[in-house]
Amino acid sequence: MLQSQGIIRYPKRSDFEEREVVAIKAFLGPWPRALEIAGIKPPREVNEQAKEEKKLKKKRAKIERIKNAKKEKVIIDLALSEGFVKAKIINTEQVVFNPAFRPYCEENLCGQYAKNYSCPPDCGTPKEMEERVLDYKNALVFESQFIIEDLTDKERTKQAKAWHNSAMQRVIKQLQDEGFDGFMIGASGCSLCNPCKLVNKESCPFPKLKFSCMSAYCIYVKDLAGKCGMNYEYKNNVLSLFGMYVYN
Repeated sequence: MLQSQGIIRYPKRSDFEEREVVAIKAFLGPWPRALEIAGIKPPREVNEQAKEEKKLKKKRAKIERIKNAKKEKVIIDLALSEGFVKAKIINTEQVVFNPAFRPYCEENLCGQYAKNYSCPPDCGTPKEMEERVLDYKNALVFESQFIIEDLTDKERTKQAKAWHNSAMQRVIKQLQDEGFDGFMIGASGCSLCNPCKLVNKESCPFPKLKFSCMSAYCIYVKDLAGKCGMNYEYKNNVLSLFGMYVYN
């Protein structure tokens, strides 16, 4: 009757006439117990059990959060021990992708466009690259810093990116040994073969080890750095480089 009137709650004594209340209590006992016997309200023991299950669920969730926090600290400490100035774990859904960045790769300033399996167009479309990342839940973001007085010094910048990628690979090797499977996104494209086998139309000998750079994935690095509390701007001759390890 109450539901037919759009009212969602247990019946109250005030919903009935006095003689009806007296009759109900005479047959079924005190009002709360009467509602339980009539099957309108779950028995008290059921309610208590539900409360206990809810408390247990909350406790388990808290324990899981603590475990995850400890696990994250171990992973971040590992990254810092390899020389990175900062590291942070975020959900991949926080990563912003912008396909408008792809033309920068097409300008071929690095000389690897269409000459490296890890670079456009062979690495995949912007949409395919984005979906590849979003297939995983977590992203370990790395930041390294280098003193570079002249950004046009390509050799020094190349050395910095090589160090960054090598340090990432050392961290990732240890994570994979512990069962954290995923893939790397470097500060620059893959250089495991020099030149890349693509140049001679040969198959990639390291399909599981090759990695693309942040630009190839069209990742909005400035936004990512901001979310991770990292430095993006080039100031006082300090160049920051970024990379990610995406895993579940």
